Amino acid sequence: MLQYEMIYFKRVFFYVVLLVFFMLCCTSKNIAPDKPDEIRRSVTCYEYISKKDSVYLKTYQQGDSIFGTLKANDRFIGKSSGEVNGYINNSIMWLMYKYDSSGYEKNRQIAFKKVGDYLIPGKGALRFHNNFARFAEIDKVTFPDSFSLEIINCK
Repeated sequence: MLQYEMIYFKRVFFYVVLLVFFMLCCTSKNIAPDKPDEIRRSVTCYEYISKKDSVYLKTYQQGDSIFGTLKANDRFIGKSSGEVNGYINNSIMWLMYKYDSSGYEKNRQIAFKKVGDYLIPGKGALRFHNNFARFAEIDKVTFPDSFSLEIINCK
């Protein structure tokens, strides 16, 4: 009987060792950081300040995708702040700006042309549809040199 118990013990031991071996081999170890996207993300801030107007834009870029925040204080329109998201193509950032202005939520398409350390805002006719203001014709958006946002250290 002792011999039978020894064989049984060896079998059980063998299966337990085999099970532990498979568990260790099949469990993936997370060697990479918890948030690998943050490593490939670049953060850039831009600002424009005049006597009566100011714009602050903080962008996070991952590949061609861009998102971030925009705060503006315009002497004619008033204060606004909100989120931007979009993409960059041929040095032009095409963004949707979802913001709060005077207590109302609004959505507007904006564009910036990247020239060195500066962003030049795009201008063009807008088309309004379902609470969204979009450029009527993308190919007719211009980037006049009237003012530009300069790259700064993020706040």
